[in-house]
Amino acid sequence: MPSKRDKFDYIDLLIIKELQMDANKSMKEISEKLNINYKKLAWHHTAHVCGRKLLSGYTVNWMGTRYDYNLEKALHRKHRYFAIDFMVKDTNEFESMTLRHEMDRLPFLWAEGSGRNYFAELAVPVDYVVEGLQYLGNTARGVKEKMSLHAIDQTEAARFTIPYSLYDPAAKRWIFDKEELVKKFEKLIMQIKIGGAS
Repeated sequence: MPSKRDKFDYIDLLIIKELQMDANKSMKEISEKLNINYKKLAWHHTAHVCGRKLLSGYTVNWMGTRYDYNLEKALHRKHRYFAIDFMVKDTNEFESMTLRHEMDRLPFLWAEGSGRNYFAELAVPVDYVVEGLQYLGNTARGVKEKMSLHAIDQTEAARFTIPYSLYDPAAKRWIFDKEELVKKFEKLIMQIKIGGAS
């Protein structure tokens, strides 16, 4: 189901951004980093972020990948996990339920989505890749003609926080400047290329 619309403000976005970067941070640490009064920040966290369920939950990043915001680079352990996207197109209800039942038994399931199509993302430890692929083959026996597997290169994978910088607190609305955003991405791509070459 799509999430419902709810009220928020800029401080709420900053709290969410900080928790996305490191959910172990205390409100005191976030208060000091953002230079926002602790009581005000704690109230926003309790009344808005938690009270309005602006964050629906947390996930454990057991792959060990993290993004260093000072270095602007993904730091992770290499060659410990093999990431696979598993997709089946045009599933009927029975196929979807069967796939979900079988895939939910895997401890390596990272994400899952089901509707007209079925999608699962897995992070399989390198030692279990052969067994993992065999399991996927057995699971997809009845839908092999509609199935596809995609290996994901995690070497430079990174996630980004909520785009809080696109929110204008004075106007209380989101702004989108396509040209400015393209410039930022071009700069980021150059930084990645330079960092990768060194």
